[in-house]
Amino acid sequence: MLRRLKYLAKRTRGDANLRREFSAVRREINRLRVSAESASPPVTGGLRDVADELAELTDRLASMREELAYVGKSNETILRALGKRFGPFDVARPGIKERFESPYPWMVPAAVEHANSLLTRDMRCVEWGGGASTPYWCERVGVLHTYEADRGFALLLLDFMTRRIELADHWRLHFVGCNWASTEAIERKKGTAFPSAAVKDALVADYATMVPDRVDAIFVDGAVREATLAATAEYVRRDKPLLVVVDNTDAGYVDGSLSVLDMSGYDRVDHLPANPARPDSEDPTCTTVFERKR
Repeated sequence: MLRRLKYLAKRTRGDANLRREFSAVRREINRLRVSAESASPPVTGGLRDVADELAELTDRLASMREELAYVGKSNETILRALGKRFGPFDVARPGIKERFESPYPWMVPAAVEHANSLLTRDMRCVEWGGGASTPYWCERVGVLHTYEADRGFALLLLDFMTRRIELADHWRLHFVGCNWASTEAIERKKGTAFPSAAVKDALVADYATMVPDRVDAIFVDGAVREATLAATAEYVRRDKPLLVVVDNTDAGYVDGSLSVLDMSGYDRVDHLPANPARPDSEDPTCTTVFERKR
């Protein structure tokens, strides 16, 4: 039996005709394993070695059988099949994947519910800073433009959203890699130089660019908040959107930039969490909703 297994293990790597024989051998392996485990007296010595070798060969055969499934297939077919199983979303950290199980913006919940009450399926919206908020907003509006500055999240969002055609039809992704904190943490520690000032300025300008169509709602989060709030001010002047949501408005780097907004035609509501976060927590502590006056 072992000779037969070793023979199969040696020659089956590219032979798709051995599928049925694989199945028969695997059944025999399982039968022998059960016999070894239930023997009285217990299996010892050489028989135990046989059982261990059978277990190892079982794993090898399972791996080969998986490879045989792709014999004769085109590279495109193989990549598509593997992509469905091992895309960026599948290998994301568990904590990130959990946020997408029931997608919900990482903002103060009362602010999210406030915004949600104003959204309709005919609205065109802009989101700076994607994440679990992306499928949430996208499910509730007509078109969502997401600007993302982190390449990891851009890949994850592409993977997650394009598997859900009903969402992808309403979604537009704009990727501009100007998330300096993320870039520094991953690549710059290897000695890669930062981009020149001119290149950085161009990246920021392209990230904070405006879509030509009328915009009905804006969600401001993510990178380079000063630049995106300046673009928001232009949207307010041009389109007078019904809704503007800005996260982290209690933070100095955001609060100081709000001065560029002329929100005299809007009601402002600062939403605070029901249970204040710990000082060392990354949870949002204030999300502001600007609603256009009726």
